[in-house]
Amino acid sequence: MNWRSRRGLSLVELLMALAISGIAIFVMISSAQTTLSAASKVNATRGREKALQSVLQTIIKNAPSYQVNFDTSETHVSNLLDPAKLPWAWDDDRVLPVDQCPDCAGRLGFVLQPHALVPGAYRLRVRIKHPSIGEEARDYTYIIGGGS
Repeated sequence: MNWRSRRGLSLVELLMALAISGIAIFVMISSAQTTLSAASKVNATRGREKALQSVLQTIIKNAPSYQVNFDTSETHVSNLLDPAKLPWAWDDDRVLPVDQCPDCAGRLGFVLQPHALVPGAYRLRVRIKHPSIGEEARDYTYIIGGGS
């Protein structure tokens, strides 16, 4: 049989084309799933960060209405902010006392103290812990008020 007189594809050529197409489709589907999974994780993290920022802004705006802790020793503050005993639970779009949300992955606690150097100002120390930010707790310090 002459090569030039042959018409169409052989069965082997057709199977090779199908195999290559199948591999290409598998790679595209796999990368799309990976992208969707990463986007979902980013959205969940953003939701948690948004909830945390909302809580922090509420604490900062309402600082005068919270009980101020006048014991400024580091030992006392460390006991109050012990990561195993943080009193608030948070996850995605909710922040509740720990006993009302035992399934929430995050924990939050804060201490409000008078600032030692600025009259009328407070030092807000916040400790958060959540699996999405790592195993260690993170601490934030804010200075509130004190302006004339």
